[in-house]
Amino acid sequence: MSKEFVNERPRYLLFSGQDYGNQGGWSDFLQAYDDLDKAKQQAVSEVNKMYDSGLGIYWAHVVDLEKLEIIYWYVKE
Repeated sequence: MSKEFVNERPRYLLFSGQDYGNQGGWSDFLQAYDDLDKAKQQAVSEVNKMYDSGLGIYWAHVVDLEKLEIIYWYVKE
């Protein structure tokens, strides 16, 4: 799943986890993407996969490295 970047970096980072709290950070990082639509699709896929495995709140968000902000958030309770 990893991709090597030579003299360039991906634009979008996908983070995902269960519940909310201050323990995640980089440990919630899943993958980097150049394509926003692919990052969003994977966010939904990850949340649905986690949701089907148990109880709780599951979330994913995509960070835009150019804007330095979360640009997509998906939650399933």
